[in-house]
Amino acid sequence: MPRCKICRIKFEPKYFLEKTCSKDCEKQFRKEQPKKQLKKVSDKRKKEEYVYSLVRKSFLKNNTLCQSCGSPATEIHHKDGREGARLNYTPMFMAICRKCHTWIHNNPKEARLKEWMI
Repeated sequence: MPRCKICRIKFEPKYFLEKTCSKDCEKQFRKEQPKKQLKKVSDKRKKEEYVYSLVRKSFLKNNTLCQSCGSPATEIHHKDGREGARLNYTPMFMAICRKCHTWIHNNPKEARLKEWMI
């Protein structure tokens, strides 16, 4: 017979893996259990974002002008999204300034016609 995790008395479990002898002990047991917090970003995604930061710097170093208006490029626009492997897929990158990046996302129909969004 197992012992209650709170009061340590032997008890007959009603179901497999039952850890406490009563509802009161179960409430106390649940309070004592540390709550596991989910990671905001997975380890895999952290690695991908680290590689992206290096690729991004290199891309902006080689493409200094906005591909839309010609002013200095400060950002990368992903034409085909940022999920998975597309995060670091440079053929879908576009060096762009903040003003044009905002325009692209505020005017998706026109941006798709110019092939700035897929």
